[in-house]
Amino acid sequence: MSCPVTKIPGIKNWVDVMTKTAENSFLLHVEGDAMTNSNGLPTIPDGSTVLITPCSSNIRELVGKIILIQLEGTPNVTLKKVAIDGPNIYLLSLNPLYKPIELNGGYTIKGKVSQIHQYLD
Repeated sequence: MSCPVTKIPGIKNWVDVMTKTAENSFLLHVEGDAMTNSNGLPTIPDGSTVLITPCSSNIRELVGKIILIQLEGTPNVTLKKVAIDGPNIYLLSLNPLYKPIELNGGYTIKGKVSQIHQYLD
């Protein structure tokens, strides 16, 4: 979809990315601490910006990846790491204070995280 800059809804600002990106990639500002990993990397702290790239819609192909997903019946998207245990699919936060979400309903995968950008003051 091609739109004039002023016609794209929800755009707050533009960021120059100096690396080659896939078509239909976009940046997303992260809010909240669910993906902050106090035990090491990867970590996606509150206030980070992530590059989301298109990916498979087959969630079983995304095990171990951090994806942007919208669960059926919810207006918002969320970043989670995909895990499988037998027949069960789970969405995991990197922050151990958050419980896994068992994926047992409808969803739409919006893309996968391919880069994490942090700004230091």
